[in-house]
Amino acid sequence: MSIQQQQTGESDDDYLKRAIAFCRKEYRKRRQEEYCHCSHTANDVMRECERLFPDLGTFGTEGFCDNIGNHGVSYLSTGDAYDRTIIFRSNSERWSIGDWGSIVESSPEGRYS
Repeated sequence: MSIQQQQTGESDDDYLKRAIAFCRKEYRKRRQEEYCHCSHTANDVMRECERLFPDLGTFGTEGFCDNIGNHGVSYLSTGDAYDRTIIFRSNSERWSIGDWGSIVESSPEGRYS
């Protein structure tokens, strides 16, 4: 896949939707061949997405898990906890667009401490 620039007149939201569509498709393809933890595959896919969609304005992948260690969240960092970005949840292997700050705030108290 070639570099995907944000098109003139394309909203940031539509560009983000194109990027997450790439992540979902690429993740499904890679998981058929990989046997590592799903978060490793997701992080690799997000790094590739960031390379292919340079106008996302992100600065690498970051993540956190709950205090039990079984509910991980990975995301493309925008530098602000409340900016919309691409998020992957390892417990459900679900991709979404949102902000990781809201995930932490809405979780049961102490879950991500």
